[in-house]
Amino acid sequence: MKTLKWIGITALLAMLTVVAINGSLGDESSDEKYLCIVQSELERSGSGLTEVADDRELLLVTDAELTKQSVQLNEQFSVTDKKNNTVNVDLSVNADMYTAENVLDHIVVITNTGNHVGYVRTWFAFEMGDLTEDEFKASVLLNQNSTRWTWGEFTYGVQIDGERYAVVCAEYKNALDVGATTAPSLLQILLKSDVANDTANRLDGNHDGKYEVRAYSQVVSDDGAWSQVSKPWGMQ
Repeated sequence: MKTLKWIGITALLAMLTVVAINGSLGDESSDEKYLCIVQSELERSGSGLTEVADDRELLLVTDAELTKQSVQLNEQFSVTDKKNNTVNVDLSVNADMYTAENVLDHIVVITNTGNHVGYVRTWFAFEMGDLTEDEFKASVLLNQNSTRWTWGEFTYGVQIDGERYAVVCAEYKNALDVGATTAPSLLQILLKSDVANDTANRLDGNHDGKYEVRAYSQVVSDDGAWSQVSKPWGMQ
């Protein structure tokens, strides 16, 4: 049985007069306005965390029918970052969730814990092992929120720490008010039921028995300023 390692790498901004990392650091400008955000990853139960989630089993590929159910995500939960700052998140959103056996929840939200409105985006990197672009697209499905988020195009074969990833960016469509939490960007990751076990195993690029997904959030005070912000993982 394979396992799945969820990795959430929280937020940075290095422009204007504001810096925020993991909701625990904010450099205030002369007008005392600063941005500070927390990226949270949660299960359907509402439990949240900001740094590294526990390992999950990557379920074997099955022929289970791909069906959905409507889920109300409305539980309040607390997130404690590595500086021991606690953020209370009240999340309320309706979502359609797949219920097949070859699916795992991976719900990602961002909370504005600063004192200034901001615009946010989250980059996702999905391990693709030695699969080609076509093989990856034929094997992996994502349950994405495209109503509240604008998803860009995938870049395939991005090298991160010596492994190959499929990378995509999701940008929140609205400004995020102080104290507000975004609707989820990513909801679930699915392995198609017709994927061969050999193909599924090849997704594990470093053969450590874990499938890695990275998430990296960024924030700016003006949504027209994204061109001035560097992409993560050394991307050009």
